[in-house]
Amino acid sequence: MIGWRVAAGGVLAALAVAVAALVPGGAVVRVVLAAPVMLVACGLLLVARRHGATAGDVSPGHVGDRRERRVDRDTAVALRRVADTILSTRDEEMAFAALADQLEPLVGYDAFVIHKADRRAREVRAVFARGPHAEEVMAHRLELGEGLVGWAIVHDEAILADDVAGDPRAVFVPGTAKGSQASLFVPLRVDNEVAGVLELDRLTGTTFSSHELELVEPFADLAAIAIGNASLFEKSRRPAVSDALTGLHDHGHFRETLDREVKRCERYGETFSLLMIDLDDFARVNDRYGHPRGDKVLQRVAAVLTETARESDYTARCGGEEFVVLLPQTPSDDGCALAERVCEGVRGIRVTQGDDFRISASVGVADFPGCGLDARTILAAAETALLWAKRGDSGPVQYYRDVRETAVLPPKERVEEESWRADLDAMAAAVDERTAFRERHSEAVAGMVRELAGVAGCSAEEQAVCEIGARLHDVGKIGLAADILAKGGSLGSAEVEEVRRHVRVGADSLANAGAPEELQRIVLHHHERWDGEGYPDGLRGDEIPLGARLVAVCDAFQAMLCDRPYRDARALAEARDEIRRLSGRQFDPRLVALFLDACAASGADPGGERAAGAGLDAE
Repeated sequence: MIGWRVAAGGVLAALAVAVAALVPGGAVVRVVLAAPVMLVACGLLLVARRHGATAGDVSPGHVGDRRERRVDRDTAVALRRVADTILSTRDEEMAFAALADQLEPLVGYDAFVIHKADRRAREVRAVFARGPHAEEVMAHRLELGEGLVGWAIVHDEAILADDVAGDPRAVFVPGTAKGSQASLFVPLRVDNEVAGVLELDRLTGTTFSSHELELVEPFADLAAIAIGNASLFEKSRRPAVSDALTGLHDHGHFRETLDREVKRCERYGETFSLLMIDLDDFARVNDRYGHPRGDKVLQRVAAVLTETARESDYTARCGGEEFVVLLPQTPSDDGCALAERVCEGVRGIRVTQGDDFRISASVGVADFPGCGLDARTILAAAETALLWAKRGDSGPVQYYRDVRETAVLPPKERVEEESWRADLDAMAAAVDERTAFRERHSEAVAGMVRELAGVAGCSAEEQAVCEIGARLHDVGKIGLAADILAKGGSLGSAEVEEVRRHVRVGADSLANAGAPEELQRIVLHHHERWDGEGYPDGLRGDEIPLGARLVAVCDAFQAMLCDRPYRDARALAEARDEIRRLSGRQFDPRLVALFLDACAASGADPGGERAAGAGLDAE
């Protein structure tokens, strides 16, 4: 074994020696007193001791024969490389990958797994896996204490299992064969608690020796250090990425986390569920009891989410009374079940003592990959389900795939025409409810589009399709943050790009739901311009679908007839003049002429009277 000379001059000297022992040539190492680095350094000292150092003044001892020296030298180099990775990154996955890379030539295994314990949920899940059944392993969960992994966690003991199939404690992952398997399991200790297990498997009949277990143990220590280091960094970063009122993560951190989770699930073939939560009629709390009491209620809602969610789940406040919960490795059924528990917990909140007034919550549920293949689409799906849940007709929890067919499937796919129209009206109303100034906007635009389509010579069937496209033209805005929709000033460049993405979000949502292509094209292209300066594709003239050109005129006109967060509504005459001014530039000149003729024929007063309605400018 290798020995290190440990000076007796205090903790810092010991840490320096421990780190220097893993650096070739005895190079001097500067010990930085940052918390994560201190944690790694302390862990490296533990590794040094376990790998052969003793306390006090220790001289290098006899290391045995040449082969043993070679093995120890290779082990020390491998440990140093893993330690370098841990010191250079806060990414657990990179650290675990380095462990797997360095252990394989030293020990030889067929499968490598890192398991984490979630004591709040009393379950264990794999967070990193390599081997022939990595996807199945990553998707499987164990109850705390279940299987050999659970036994190692509960008893805090390493296990050498020569015949896993014959061990009564063993639990096999569904979808994997119960063949010959030898395994070793090493507990990962963080802060005097077992946080997980490192598992190595051999599937060829070869067993692990006690010497190999001893060799693996310092690598397990490094795995535990990586887990603790990532946790400590997250805690140190938490104030900067947290909502000041509730202590949950904020909207920006949530979007980063959602992007990472999508990429992780793409890589490992996993699933996750997303809960989008909104408190119903929360403005009544502030109006009735005041904002300080409303803030207390929001804090209690955050506590309900924290208590209901598992340790492995992620909670955030996205602004106002909107919250999200991200559930890794969780199918939609389990996500909906947790959402029901959230709603039950929120209903148990009493706003003030001696008053029976209670609040309630609505929850939209979406999952990956069932509801979309990217973060933007998943978020839009969850918001769509939330808007449907807020209707109150079918319960406070709605799953996107259950509601999307009733929301956007074409009439010919429905048994009853009246049911189709009712569902469509409800969906459009739910979209407009996101902001007060959009009240009945989609309905108004749809009515104008149908009338203009008739004047333009469209058939009855074409008029119906254009009307449906108009009703759903802004459905992609459900994925926009509420603060962007309600912003009282001009948008920044990043916010403009975010708003412009709504046409693709809307079209993708309709495509995922199986809506007709002509509807998708109306939603996708209703912000194109006649002169080719629009978005998303810069189409010009007759390249733009007729339905999209009809929506462009009516949407812009209706948007001008309402108060906005940053301007007052325009008079009818002013709105009409603006449409005329942009004829041939933004709008189809033939449709503008027909539209203005229809306005004149309707007898609308051009003298400055404002019309009721709401909407967003056709930016």
